[in-house]
Amino acid sequence: NLRYDIRANPVGADIDIALELYDSEGNRIFTEPKDEGIEGEEELFSSWQAPSEGFYYVKVSDVAPSSESCRLKIQYELRISGLAPVFDGAIKGVVTDAISGQALANAIVYSGCNKNYPVPSFQDGSYHLTSEAGVCELTAKVNGYKPLTCQIHIPEIFSIQRNMPLLPDNETVQAPLLSKTVYHHGDTLYAEFKSVGLPPQSCIRYYFGIAYPDGRFFIITDLNRIEPFDGNFLAFWMGQQNVIMDKPIGDDMPRGEYQFYILRMPEGIDDPFNNLDNGELNVVAFRIE
Repeated sequence: NLRYDIRANPVGADIDIALELYDSEGNRIFTEPKDEGIEGEEELFSSWQAPSEGFYYVKVSDVAPSSESCRLKIQYELRISGLAPVFDGAIKGVVTDAISGQALANAIVYSGCNKNYPVPSFQDGSYHLTSEAGVCELTAKVNGYKPLTCQIHIPEIFSIQRNMPLLPDNETVQAPLLSKTVYHHGDTLYAEFKSVGLPPQSCIRYYFGIAYPDGRFFIITDLNRIEPFDGNFLAFWMGQQNVIMDKPIGDDMPRGEYQFYILRMPEGIDDPFNNLDNGELNVVAFRIE
């Protein structure tokens, strides 16, 4: 229901500005009423309301009789203002492809505390969103990618950063990459995962676990840091690198089949183990002989 005022002020008395509004498909949806050809005056779309969610483009032309048929170097000041309230909190970040790390432009980013005031991501993937302070859901979505919604605490006064890595529609989180699939005692177990953006600035949490052949299950919270899983609390990955394991295989790892798990989960889910449907799970097997 947000309405916008779109104003264009010419710089120069010999310029007669005309405004046109287009949707993202190139369809013209609005043209200002023809005026009397008075040069040097402000042109205005007043209280314009978008017919649907999406991106819209303003075309500014010079229609003064004295101008050339294609006058590209006209100077003007364009202002677009919406009747939006002032919020206490702010979030900034970058929307990227979670596989390649490529910046994603034209994503829609909004807070669940005030979803009527979304913002776009720019060509470099960056966005800046104001929001009510408190615990809110933060969502980013763009065509061709799975939407990402995480729950964050937005403080007052100062801004926080949350990068939004989105998975393509046809992709899932990649299984951990192992140096080989069959090991022997004394070999080095090396495992890493492919990801862009890690906590605390990312809106994604990663969880890693190893199922032993004797039925035990361990979680990995940092490089080579293996802890028994108590069945209640699943700790997320706190490392600032993508290498999970890089250590010799000792007698504490019996021979047999192992399962190496990765769980990709949005930030803010307190019990990820019992909410697997909200995340992306994958697994790879290896053997110690």
